Amino acid sequence: MNIEAKKQYIETLNVDLFKFSVYNINICSVIQPRIKRLYCGVDILSMDHRVKKQIFILTGFILITGLFSFLVYLVVHNPANCFDGIQNQDEVGVDCGDVCEKQCELKPEDIKVIFTKVIPTLPQKYNMILKFSNPNATYGVKSVDYVVKFFNESRVIADHTGSFYILPNDTKTVILNALDMELEPDNVSVTIENIDWIKLQNYQTAPQIVVKNQFYHELVNQTAFSEIKGVAVNRSDFDFDKIDVNILLFDSNKEIIDGTFTEIRTLFSGEEREFIANWFYSVQNPASVEIEADTNVFESDNFMKRYGSPEKFQEL
Repeated sequence: MNIEAKKQYIETLNVDLFKFSVYNINICSVIQPRIKRLYCGVDILSMDHRVKKQIFILTGFILITGLFSFLVYLVVHNPANCFDGIQNQDEVGVDCGDVCEKQCELKPEDIKVIFTKVIPTLPQKYNMILKFSNPNATYGVKSVDYVVKFFNESRVIADHTGSFYILPNDTKTVILNALDMELEPDNVSVTIENIDWIKLQNYQTAPQIVVKNQFYHELVNQTAFSEIKGVAVNRSDFDFDKIDVNILLFDSNKEIIDGTFTEIRTLFSGEEREFIANWFYSVQNPASVEIEADTNVFESDNFMKRYGSPEKFQEL
């Protein structure tokens, strides 16, 4: 086939598709003259290898530039939706609530301070009782820090920091013993910070650890002024390394007289263990006693190994 025949064949195949423009600028007006003669309607079958290579490179560059421009356009002009990972279009949270079908997960409510009391015990010695509340049904707290400041005539005379854990829908008593203060405080403030929330799936109730046979009595001719005894029973299906025991004494008006705490180490499922706590100063004879026994289910080390691996209350 001669060159004229080749040209006619190319024209029948509409090879003039190679004559295109980009952004309304005719490419034939900007490319090299040598390529222009062949690329813009001249015989392409008679091109040498180097010219063909240049054309392929130029075509590839144009296609890549066009694709990149298209992607930039999609990013810049992409309309807001419920799957873009951005809180927009009146969404309550990121891709949830309002116009989105997905409901937003509620944030846990703050831990609340519901009770504080400072109790003088010995000269320049004080105990303090604090009670906290967790109003959340599915969120517990593995650890939360608190700061207590003691005031006398608006001046800070002492402070104390500590931490505690608390289960969902539960209250937590914190007892501070033998705090040193030269002046008796007339006011206190409690600040809560650094809450480590833990969401428990299918949570129903705390491990059942009950106290029975509690007995408070004063001692005679002994170092301690009085003591309280009791028996803790682990009615849960789990074995625990540590049980915290908080003890509150009440008068006939249900007012707290004093408080102290102790702990039990290692309490297996179904086991009973006796505990004793003492007072080494004179305490008003209580009308009633309240004892709370609980354990930190958020610490994996608190679960004893009986069958080769720690049990997991959190997985219930």
